[in-house]
Amino acid sequence: MSDENKSSESTKPSTAPDAAKAKETPVITAKATSPEKVAAAAEETKAAPLSKEPSQGGNTSIDEKLSPEESPAGAEGNAPIGSVVETEGSLPPVSATVPATAATATAPAPQATMQVTNADDTILEMFRQRVSEYSEAMGRGKPMNATAGAQWQRKLFLIVDQILKLQGTLFNKAWSDLLAKALVERESAFHEHYAFRFFDKTNVDKTQLRVYQSLIHLIIHTADPKSRQQMLKLIDIASVTRSLSIPGASDKLYAYYNL
Repeated sequence: MSDENKSSESTKPSTAPDAAKAKETPVITAKATSPEKVAAAAEETKAAPLSKEPSQGGNTSIDEKLSPEESPAGAEGNAPIGSVVETEGSLPPVSATVPATAATATAPAPQATMQVTNADDTILEMFRQRVSEYSEAMGRGKPMNATAGAQWQRKLFLIVDQILKLQGTLFNKAWSDLLAKALVERESAFHEHYAFRFFDKTNVDKTQLRVYQSLIHLIIHTADPKSRQQMLKLIDIASVTRSLSIPGASDKLYAYYNL
């Protein structure tokens, strides 16, 4: 055989291996060299039934579905997109569950927030009203006898006690409201000449009475935010808080005044 013939034979494409590959793989590839073989491979692929047997690599093809018995938990996700797997206990369609879940998860949060806010506002308004009533009764030029005056002072002591028992932001707001009212009434009910009247008629223990005197003094002299820090330098707040019997009251006052 001449060298020219050998060269010609060596350049011919090999068609037999390509046909075998086309039969093994259910996909038309670019390795088939003739249109007739490409068409034949396509016809074989269309006619071949889908098999549940694993492929040669041991992997299950995308179109194969495991049965409920063979599937692990949550195997419904193996179904083709858009299909419904009808197994016992399966979830309803997503379109039916998403709105309900969203409403259930998000609805209580705003409602709970509103309830807390409304409750705080109610408590704060109650204290504002009671301090206003005290200021109205004990203000400058208002006639007051010793018995009634002592009762109003005990009411003020109780208001201060209850505010000191509040927690967190609610305490800060209530104490700020008390200081604001004391500033408004600085020349009337919360003036030194009026604020300490009838203390000796209140029938309060002398030690506790000194605590209330110190607290009222603190309220009067720190009511104005403009002069508050300057006044705090002149007040021995440790002596004010030392005898407080309310748990945590001292810490709240120190935190409020940034001490």
